Amino acid sequence: MSQPTNDASAPHPRVIALLNQKGGVGKTSTSSSIAVRLADSGLSTLIVSTDPAHSLSDALMQDVGGGKPVVVNGV
Repeated sequence: MSQPTNDASAPHPRVIALLNQKGGVGKTSTSSSIAVRLADSGLSTLIVSTDPAHSLSDALMQDVGGGKPVVVNGV
């Protein structure tokens, strides 16, 4: 992955990452890590889980359920 720039005047590439594998292979861990890294780099980031039994709240240490966008603390 190329290193994002923090220069506000530079155009940011659009990054779209889709993770789809069988159960228990680390999709949530991987996708939440990618999302946090991109957000820490200053990029607007959206992470979505379509799994009704997702553990995204556990991975981000914050309740992200409810079907509405949630700003993640500390990112």
